[in-house]
Amino acid sequence: AYAQQGLLLAAKADFPALQQGKALAALDAALKSLEEGQFEPWVVTNGTKSSLLANHSSRLRAFLEEARLSLVACASALRSGG
Repeated sequence: AYAQQGLLLAAKADFPALQQGKALAALDAALKSLEEGQFEPWVVTNGTKSSLLANHSSRLRAFLEEARLSLVACASALRSGG
């Protein structure tokens, strides 16, 4: 998540097409998800997804999936021209 966030920040700075419209909103959403995915849990547990003690990898996977969906939306916005 940390490395991908760095790459996306660099792409945002280098490519003007990513700095406008729906592409910018989607890219910012992906960056936010990746930033939220950089958490340091107090305790690493191995519970199920729906339990109070959901495991660390399931929580991280949720943030990465959110970022992936935002990047798909960003690519779609770029293809449609906005």
